[in-house]
Amino acid sequence: MSDYANSQRRKRSSASSRPSDNTRTTSTKTTPYSGNFEQKLIDTGIYPNLYEHPDGRLSQKPANLSEIQAAQRVSRASLSPSRFTDDDFEAFQRANAKASAETTGMYNVLPFIAGNEATHRLEMGLPFGNLKPFDNDLSDPRPDVYHGAALSTIHPRVRADLGPYIIPSTVDLTRPAAPNFFVEGKSAQGRADVAKRQALIDGAMGARAIHQLQNYKAEEPKYDDKARSFSATYQAGTGTLQLYAHHLTKPLTPGGEPETHMTQTKAFALTSDKDTFVRGATAYRSDRDLAKTERDSSIAHANQVARQMPAPSPNTSLTTSRTSQSTAVVTGSDTSEDELARDEVAPVKRVRPSAASSVSYSSATGRDGRPASGAPMAISRAPLAPPQNTTSTSRRIERLSGEGSISSSTSHTRTGTNGALIERRSDLSRQSQSVQGSGRGRQTRPMVEVNSVRMRHNDESGWCVEHQAKSIFVADSQWTDYEKDGRPAFYCARLHVFTYRPTGNRRR
Repeated sequence: MSDYANSQRRKRSSASSRPSDNTRTTSTKTTPYSGNFEQKLIDTGIYPNLYEHPDGRLSQKPANLSEIQAAQRVSRASLSPSRFTDDDFEAFQRANAKASAETTGMYNVLPFIAGNEATHRLEMGLPFGNLKPFDNDLSDPRPDVYHGAALSTIHPRVRADLGPYIIPSTVDLTRPAAPNFFVEGKSAQGRADVAKRQALIDGAMGARAIHQLQNYKAEEPKYDDKARSFSATYQAGTGTLQLYAHHLTKPLTPGGEPETHMTQTKAFALTSDKDTFVRGATAYRSDRDLAKTERDSSIAHANQVARQMPAPSPNTSLTTSRTSQSTAVVTGSDTSEDELARDEVAPVKRVRPSAASSVSYSSATGRDGRPASGAPMAISRAPLAPPQNTTSTSRRIERLSGEGSISSSTSHTRTGTNGALIERRSDLSRQSQSVQGSGRGRQTRPMVEVNSVRMRHNDESGWCVEHQAKSIFVADSQWTDYEKDGRPAFYCARLHVFTYRPTGNRRR
């Protein structure tokens, strides 16, 4: 058995082990198993593949259909003959033949099709209980698998404004947000028509989410008729993989809701032969990666709009019930893990290990905003990017003392475990700074400049700062853009501190 086949043994979390989630689904809701489910979607302007309207017009195809299909044909190194062998294909056939139950089938069969997904964020069996329904009579979508982005990659303002469109669950904020790639699987006894209806509403949710991000704060929404949401259905009984694209078109009437169209892009009988399997798996992975590219691009656009908005006053928090105070902004790679090896980064050790006991992590709150354990947490994480080059090993830093006198201290640099230079100041520079509020004039409050080091903590990125004799991790979402003495800086309202932005091309 090849390394590829062995890599498929990576365990996935079972949907049955997930905690209960907020959901509107009840026994009276119309589900994809109901005969009128599809009609209710049609009545709201969500059309299945090849739908013909009563007036004879056909459901529109996406403007980028040819580009999608061209990408689906591009070969992938992970599916080359040397890496996906005849033995691997036979293992897939055997796993498919044993897929007597839906959950078991997804667990055992999908890894062959999807490959290594270490760089992708996915969730299984999560009810979309927080997303705005298309019709209140419809049950909440619950995809077998969906892909999305880490909530921490989305600006807090965007999360607060677009939560009902991009955040599937508010119970656990670690679940992926802005979903736009979905998989619905059925066992040999499962109904293919139900899988298609499930994919229809899944893909519509994804298309709406991406459209909301792309048009964040826009005066008039724009429609380019391109598909940026994708879905797949797999029927183990026939070994059939079907791929779909979903896109929005402008409302037919002013002030109306946009229409959503589902278009089949490809279909494959994966169990027939190895060549067909390779072409099908290639198309599947291409759609998944294209969805990630579109998702990341749309999030980046919305984040940029949010950053250009007037800064909130220091006493104003952007955190809502849907946002965690400790979340951070991390930009993931567009390259699939099954194509390139992951770049590993050596962890950076603390400058003063003895100070670990004084670390404060986001005001003692966990990732979900609940109080963390009482034990202090030491930070020893890999940096998101290499620290800046330093031309000298020490420099003088002036500090305004509490008595009003000026004292000096020395800032040193040292070499981390990965060979990079890390600068730490032994004292804090305290100043009085005029803070510009959002349309509220100027306020004069004491502000502290702190030294910062780029860090990763619990899959979050941010800055480790020294403040009040403590090393505190402050996630990216708690910083706002600021200007001090004509230099770009970041400001943290919670601690009322600021730090100058690094020069060069490093990004926060």
